[in-house]
Amino acid sequence: MLRSHWIAVSVLIIGALLPGQSGPPIARKEPVTDVYHGVKVTDDYRWLEDWSNPNTRLWSDAQNEYARKYLGAIPGRSVLREQLAALFSKQGSNFLGLRRRGDKIFALHFQPPREQPFLIVLDSPDDLESARIILDPIQLDPSGGTSIDFLSLHVMASTLQSHFRKVAANPVMFMCMKRQPARVCLT
Repeated sequence: MLRSHWIAVSVLIIGALLPGQSGPPIARKEPVTDVYHGVKVTDDYRWLEDWSNPNTRLWSDAQNEYARKYLGAIPGRSVLREQLAALFSKQGSNFLGLRRRGDKIFALHFQPPREQPFLIVLDSPDDLESARIILDPIQLDPSGGTSIDFLSLHVMASTLQSHFRKVAANPVMFMCMKRQPARVCLT
């Protein structure tokens, strides 16, 4: 509780130190009333949900401009940005969803600065040098908008199935890789 008070006081002090900042853009009220289960609910800002409305875009652009000016003027911001960039660019990696099938181990490998995990196969959990990339979503979609949601290994059918999601669209790609002969089919 005390910590949150100090944070609030710090924000107020920093805000007071910022030169020439006016307040954020004011959103006009356009009340819309709906009835849910007999209860009237008024929303004064529903117009902001309509991204095709030019007024919504103008208001959003003004908010972004205000935020950029405010955040850009915070003392020590550039140093903090450099420290965060250094932390996020470290070459640490994570192995997710490990699955053993036969004498192989399959996993999703997340390795910054790559933004998406990729599918690998290992000979042994003790031999990370044996890792081979089976599937890299960036190879399928260089825009970076496709990621592997999960994978399912079926020994009986000798297939490897992966579930993909493309950020920009709702359709989901389903992929299976046959071991014998090696081929990829996307559906």
